Formats: sequence, structure tokens, C-alpha cells
Amino acid sequence: LVPIINKNQGFRILDIGGGNGYILSYLGNKFGLKKENLICLENCLVGETEFCYKFNMPNITYCFDPKQLTNNNNTFDLVICMVSLHHMSDDYINYCIMPLINSGKYLLIKEHDTNNNEEVKQRIDWEHHLYHLLMNNNIDENNINSYLNESIINYKSYNQIDEIFKNNGFINELKLDREFKKFIKYDDNNPTNLYWNIYKNT
Repeated sequence: LVPIINKNQGFRILDIGGGNGYILSYLGNKFGLKKENLICLENCLVGETEFCYKFNMPNITYCFDPKQLTNNNNTFDLVICMVSLHHMSDDYINYCIMPLINSGKYLLIKEHDTNNNEEVKQRIDWEHHLYHLLMNNNIDENNINSYLNESIINYKSYNQIDEIFKNNGFINELKLDREFKKFIKYDDNNPTNLYWNIYKNT
């Protein structure tokens, strides 16, 4: 990311599904970026997700309604979307998220490549389930079943997500997991098939 991010005070980053905003906060501190140019978008309230978000990073700006960003014709130098898309319906992605992604010059994405592999999907389900168990102090069986049944789990393969972005005018700058495979026995260390990509908006 270093070649993309610069210390220009006008450099703007949007983190879609950024949770507490730790990544944005780190980038802001590292590159000396302004708070108003670091936007963390979350569409949940505390307690409605498997994580206990505090939304308390002092050097970033939080937003809880994507319409606020699209209505103001915002543009961003970098959009970040890390393991968020699979929690969104196709309609929500198409009508709320893609306009925001299209407003960025670069896109950094981290997602699961399910490739219609049921075993991988089950591993990701267990991962979500465990997060929910660990973060919920008042959990019971009905609560667990409700969470698993009501959560949006919209798994897609790498090729499906890649096609979405390319159809919206993005080109693949770097598929980072190719680099990781040089150093690790990939399948054993990546049971949920996570990958990283950087796209450039043409």
C-alpha cells in the first residue's frame, strides 16, 4: 500500500465494514492523514454483530449510513473492503456498496474464495459461530440459532468477485496471495481460503 498512500493531507480512504476502525487509525497515524478523510463505514449498531465494536478511534470518522456518502458525491483515493462482502446481499452490494467502491481510485479487498466448496463454507460458518460465542456474554441456544439463521452469508468464489469488479471498470493490480504461496504451505495455513487483491479503477 505504501506506493498508493501518500502524505498529501487531502488523501481520502474509505473502509467499508471497517469495524472499530483499527486499520484506518493505523494508516492515519502512519501517514499523517486528516480525521475527516478517514471514513469507517459500518451499517450495524453495537451488539448486532459478532464483534463488540466500540467505535472509539479518535483520529477517524465513523459513518453508519452509506447513503450519506453517496449523496455527497464523495470520491476516495483508496477503498478498503476486508471480509465484509460476504455479509451483504447482492442487492445491497449493487445499489449501496458498488457506487462507493466505484468512487475510489484503488480498492484493497480481502475475502474468502469459496469456489462452491461446501467444506470451506462450513469452516467459515464455524468461524462466525465461534466469534459470536466469544463475544456474547448472554448467549443461549435460541440466540445462537437466531444468529446463524438470520445472518447474511453470501459466499462467492474469487472468480465471481473478480468479475464484479472488472465489470465495473477495475483492473487487477496485484493478487497478493500469489506472493504468500511462496512462503507457506497455503492450504494448511488458510483453511477458509482468504485472499487479498488490489484493484485499480480505470
